[in-house]
Amino acid sequence: MSTVTPAVLNDAYYKQKTASRVGTGVARSNLQMFVKKNSKWQVNKKLLEHLDTNPLSFKLPSEYVYNNMNNTIDLASDWLTTSRKVKNQNKIDFEFVGDNYIDVKLSNALSHTSFNNMVATYAVKVKKSLKGGQTMDRAMFKRFQGKLTNHFKQNNGLRVQFSAEVLMTKTDGTKLPPQWIGTPGMILTDIKNLPMFIADGAKQLRLKVEQAQMKGSGLIFIRAVHNSINLLKFNPLRSGGTFIPTPKELVKKKAIVNVKDSTKERWENRCFELSILACLHYDDLTNAQQKNRDRPQHYEQYASELEWDDSIKFPIAPNDHHIASFEKTNNIAINIYEWNNNKKQIIILRPTTLNNTDDPTRRVARLLYNTSGRKAHFSAITNLHRLSLWDTNHNGKTYTCDYCLKTYTNKEA
Repeated sequence: MSTVTPAVLNDAYYKQKTASRVGTGVARSNLQMFVKKNSKWQVNKKLLEHLDTNPLSFKLPSEYVYNNMNNTIDLASDWLTTSRKVKNQNKIDFEFVGDNYIDVKLSNALSHTSFNNMVATYAVKVKKSLKGGQTMDRAMFKRFQGKLTNHFKQNNGLRVQFSAEVLMTKTDGTKLPPQWIGTPGMILTDIKNLPMFIADGAKQLRLKVEQAQMKGSGLIFIRAVHNSINLLKFNPLRSGGTFIPTPKELVKKKAIVNVKDSTKERWENRCFELSILACLHYDDLTNAQQKNRDRPQHYEQYASELEWDDSIKFPIAPNDHHIASFEKTNNIAINIYEWNNNKKQIIILRPTTLNNTDDPTRRVARLLYNTSGRKAHFSAITNLHRLSLWDTNHNGKTYTCDYCLKTYTNKEA
């Protein structure tokens, strides 16, 4: 058996990188696992910098593993058995992640506990060497991918809350105690979308941090010290198709158009489509039509502008993955909200899957999903700001964020 030397590994590693085109246009010296300094082999610092930021960014030869706690490259035989399992003396506290690196085990605080909807919650400490936005990017939350996959299979879908314990200071330099910031529950119904789902969760969490720093708060984000996910049971949503009156508390807001059922077969169970049209053409109705915005016949003239995939079936549920393809095909962002009667507030149920853009042709449809017993129904939200605004001491103009539903005094916030 040939002896494994730094030079042999360097050559194998270089060939692996160039074969996968990762090394195209990159100096060979930057694709070495080891470099020689003062006649001694040392681990390449550039490689360690990449691994420190994202432990899965480079696949190491099987003879080595990356130690994510100490930012070192160790012999695999120190940590793993011949079958590449963590050795017994290490398995209580450590785990082998992505067939590439060793890390502290994710802490599992809950698993099928007394909380009716809670499945589990996992947390991981962020390395001190990472700073700022690096501590909350998608690479950090990729650690949870295996846990999400396993629980998804067990529960046939999940609601996931992404959260982080963050350090902040005031602009005057005052240090604040750590605080937790989290996203609303995000629905995972298609395991194929997991990488995109994780990226979106991390993005929404960073958005929450940005919002905390705005509106004159005087807060400055330093870093995250822990990242966490809360997994909650997912109760499949009923498809919207049967007319349900708007909740009384919301009627007086005059911010919703609730299109009534039609006797025409064309509109049977299609309140989702009618609500989108009511959103897009609120200002296009004639004066006579505006007196009865809830009549489906007013929107027939606009129906042909929407393209529907043959795979879309009506009635449709808010978590149906076909909505994402509809958004992309029509360049229409669909945000779906629901009314929480217990808390007396509007919450976002499904944010759009489209990326933020300055595309002037993009339109937005905001829908209210309402349920009553076994019935479910969509309505058009024509003024989200008025619908979500309940009490404010601000006398000037205010703006509402589509995602967190908080009110701000300037549009950029």
